[in-house]
Amino acid sequence: MKAICIKIKNSLDAKSATALVLVSLMLISACKSSDTKITAESVSSLAEETQIEQGHEKELQTSEETQAEQDDNKETYNTEPEYEASPVSVSGTDSTNNDPSQYVYYFYDPQSLWFENSYEGSQGGKGSGCTPQSNELTDGVWFGLIQVKNTDSIIFDLACFYIDELAQEKALEEGYGELMNGFYISNQSPNVFNLEVDQQALVHELRLHNENYSQPTEMINYAEWPSDNGKYLCWAMAEAPCYVWVAINNGRVTEILEQYLP
Repeated sequence: MKAICIKIKNSLDAKSATALVLVSLMLISACKSSDTKITAESVSSLAEETQIEQGHEKELQTSEETQAEQDDNKETYNTEPEYEASPVSVSGTDSTNNDPSQYVYYFYDPQSLWFENSYEGSQGGKGSGCTPQSNELTDGVWFGLIQVKNTDSIIFDLACFYIDELAQEKALEEGYGELMNGFYISNQSPNVFNLEVDQQALVHELRLHNENYSQPTEMINYAEWPSDNGKYLCWAMAEAPCYVWVAINNGRVTEILEQYLP
């Protein structure tokens, strides 16, 4: 006789497995005379395998639920707070915004008592010279006197600053004798400019007369200039001239350097 073991691979619950055993026993009883039989041992084995598979599935489900609960707890208790960027200050004390080197024109060594750089077109004068190519001062470094200081602008009288041999030559051309200090200021041009000052402009204020300072200049905000510790020349007296260098970038004054005069 042929023994056929029927194995059902689909998962059954406990009640369904019991019903399957009863039905199978009935089939065995009805089919005893048949050449084809379903053995009780096969049915019993099928029931046992079904229960084992159900047990494995229940364990797997329990394990998955436990892992999900652990993940939820980890997210609840171990989640790092979101980073919130601090607002960037736009005041005059912000070091990033006030870095002069971000511009094309700035003072490399504000502690030096002489500004010795010359740019193209200066015609021997220091900085960008004193003969602008238009009715406005273009971006560059210019020398002159500040006649009026306003909150966001200055009235600037353009002048020429020469040193060494050229200074002596220019002095002789304009009727002056031998120079004693190695520099010469020529203010023959009538050009006066109203210059817009950047809201974060810096000023290198002279401190030579203040024994509490070890360096010739101190960097302060334009809004604070002149300070109580300054006033070496600029606004020291009612008629005292205020000779300065101005760095112009993007059409605005971004930096001012007081010029030392012995």
